[in-house]
Amino acid sequence: MTYSKKQINRAGEILKNSIHDKSISTDQINEAMQILSHWRSRHMQPLLRAYQLVKRYTDKVGNSVIYGQRLKRTRSIIYKLNRMEGGLSRLQDIGGCRVILSNPDRLFRLYELLKTNKSILPNHKNYLLEPKSDGYRSIHLIYQSSSKEEQHDKLKIEIQLRTKLQHSWATAVEIIDTFNHEKLKIGQGSASWQRFFYLVADEFAILEKLPVHSEVENRKSEIRQLAHELNVIEKMTNYSLLSKNIEVNHDLRKKYLVLWLNPVEKRLNVFDFAHEQSAQELYLSLEQTQKDKLDEVVLVHAESIAQLKKSYPNYFADSKLFIENLRKILNS
Repeated sequence: MTYSKKQINRAGEILKNSIHDKSISTDQINEAMQILSHWRSRHMQPLLRAYQLVKRYTDKVGNSVIYGQRLKRTRSIIYKLNRMEGGLSRLQDIGGCRVILSNPDRLFRLYELLKTNKSILPNHKNYLLEPKSDGYRSIHLIYQSSSKEEQHDKLKIEIQLRTKLQHSWATAVEIIDTFNHEKLKIGQGSASWQRFFYLVADEFAILEKLPVHSEVENRKSEIRQLAHELNVIEKMTNYSLLSKNIEVNHDLRKKYLVLWLNPVEKRLNVFDFAHEQSAQELYLSLEQTQKDKLDEVVLVHAESIAQLKKSYPNYFADSKLFIENLRKILNS
């Protein structure tokens, strides 16, 4: 069944308003979830095409590249709908392809190559030259699919380009959000954590010879103070013990993976599927049953668990690279 844009946007409105409007029935919410799931699943094929396009270009800039592909979680979609104008059908990052490169030079070379492709829309966001106010750095591009199949034509996929160091910073933010129950990624959470990551982002930028937000006197001494007060290294080291508590149900030959993270029990379940439809069904079921809990559920496409750990280290609480570079700052 194919839904119209009007139906898709209406479903988005129901899900967005259901947080505060108790008059919306369970049946309405369930129907809206089904429409959202269908709309989201239509982005899987364009997502794979975006990945193939990116890989074709990354082969020209070096072989030390990590890829990640994912469909956006319902919780993240609803949050975004609440802070943007326009409906669900206009979201450009339902599907996301992440490319992690070893250094800024390779990243900028890939960026220049991708910009020449007609499938890449002109509205890029360069957060390397103009970082976000919280310290986030990356380059975002939008890929628009072209297909003879109407259901896959003109769908948009977000492509994120990051260096390994920037990725380690973003991963650390997500780890603290998940296990420390902060909301730093959406501009909320404690002022101390926000300040800590803001300052560390500038120090990481200096390491990569990239622009910083501003001249902050005694930046390193403030980082040292906050790292001590927040007990950053010990917290992240403890969270990383999660990686020893993983239940993996797969044979490494299947590409569609559903990750189910329970931060309270520090447990990650990984389910894999040969067929997208089966993965989508479990994904929707888990999202519906876990929606009122702290659990995180996501559907990704990966070649192996090893690649998955590199692309999405936050789900494995892997902050090794972040801690390694933080120690350099603390000891300098």
